[in-house]
Amino acid sequence: MFVDESLEIIVDESLDMIKDESLDMIENESLDMIVDESLMVADKSLEKLVDKTLKLDEKHFESMITDCKISHSC
Repeated sequence: MFVDESLEIIVDESLDMIKDESLDMIENESLDMIVDESLMVADKSLEKLVDKTLKLDEKHFESMITDCKISHSC
């Protein structure tokens, strides 16, 4: 009987360890995925912002050249 109880305790503890490790692994992997996706979204947002800024700067520069040509002050 003592052997059965000992074996049961070992099995229970092993199962608990497996559950704990699995949960930790799932939580860590999920957190990594969330961080990766957030960084990807941030990168894309930054790229869009830079693209918009460059386009606005380009339009402003073209507008200045046009104004300069119209006023003949270039």
